Amino acid sequence: MLPARLRLTFQDFRKNPERFIKLSSYFLDLWYKKSPAGNNRFVIITPKKLSKSSVRRHLVKRLITEDLRNMTLKTQETKDIMIKLKVLFTKKDQDKFSPELQRLLSQIR
Repeated sequence: MLPARLRLTFQDFRKNPERFIKLSSYFLDLWYKKSPAGNNRFVIITPKKLSKSSVRRHLVKRLITEDLRNMTLKTQETKDIMIKLKVLFTKKDQDKFSPELQRLLSQIR
């Protein structure tokens, strides 16, 4: 689980009046906005449409959280970042997913 200062809810992301920018890849969509907080905050969405099993959805969410903790995000300003999965992946596919997430996060200005 991410530390509380790095977590964000979907509602808080929507309430932020800034305009969002969308980045996309095979595995996920990533939206980001300028953040009023003093650090980058993340919300991870795993739709029920991908898997009805909450166990699988939470497993994928934990894998993404683990990747985010290991990565460092270098931006000029703080951002609110929403990650929405398009394809459910497993631990075997994580070696393909992690570079994709890193590539999208590096494109954030």
